[in-house]
Amino acid sequence: MNKSPLLFKGMISIGIFTLFAVLGMLHLGVKYIDPSFAALWYPYEIGLAVTAVALWYTLLRKEIALNFSMNFNKDFFITLPIVLIPLLLLVYVLFTSETLENEKLAMFFATSVAVGIAEELTFRVAGYRVLLATGSSVKKAILLSALLFSLFHLSNIAAGQGVEIISQLAITFMMGVVLAYIYYKTESILYVIIIHFMWDLSLFIVTAFTNADSLLNAVSIPIVIGYFIWAMRNVLKLKK
Repeated sequence: MNKSPLLFKGMISIGIFTLFAVLGMLHLGVKYIDPSFAALWYPYEIGLAVTAVALWYTLLRKEIALNFSMNFNKDFFITLPIVLIPLLLLVYVLFTSETLENEKLAMFFATSVAVGIAEELTFRVAGYRVLLATGSSVKKAILLSALLFSLFHLSNIAAGQGVEIISQLAITFMMGVVLAYIYYKTESILYVIIIHFMWDLSLFIVTAFTNADSLLNAVSIPIVIGYFIWAMRNVLKLKK
């Protein structure tokens, strides 16, 4: 089988998805650092999720099947804190914040679901899975897909993000490695979508309804770095 067309379709999927994200931010016209950005962005993010599903269905589904089953194996339990810790942060906010707004909660929930679906289908499927299917080693596919995931966030420049984007690129690269490695070990697209969803939802809600940004950073950054070190050590040991 000639693998070049599949690689081309995967890169076209990522390119179209990125273009739509940039056009959406330009059309929205709200700065990324604006507190209202996440709430206003949710219709665009839902559109991106629909785009990602449509791109997979039309371009990739025949070669790249999706596994939505959950295998409760050793790797699942090793990575379970990545889901549980954001969940605990959410519970903390829901029980302590006096400024909760049901409408905003619903928008943040919808946005987080859409982000999880859109970015996992694009970067773990059209990225990692396509690279793997077209001859890349697991190690190379994980690292390249993480780099693509990180570089995608340069699109936030269209929403006025400045030099602070450098730290976001570093964090998203680390999370890209972690998510791709978890996907490699569990083979469950559903599980990485859930992880992505939980992290974004906790970020949106803690930032919007509390003054606990320092708590969020104190909890999330060590977790990301710790799991990145764990994932990278295992990725570098891979012989395939």
